[in-house]
Amino acid sequence: MENQKRRIHCGVCHVPLQDNDAVFMDELNTVTHQSCYSLETNLPIKDLGTYKQIITNNHFFNELLY
Repeated sequence: MENQKRRIHCGVCHVPLQDNDAVFMDELNTVTHQSCYSLETNLPIKDLGTYKQIITNNHFFNELLY
């Protein structure tokens, strides 16, 4: 069986995030597609970029890189 890369799912739509997806990470480190994010229902934004940038720049996601 081929080794699949582990993925985080969007906090709103629950679709697995892809490397080039534009995402926000909120204060609780929940990662959400930018198109799914709603200011009325979500926490303030802590970081933004592509999924790949977010998991690369935040040490607590290191296990997802390998």
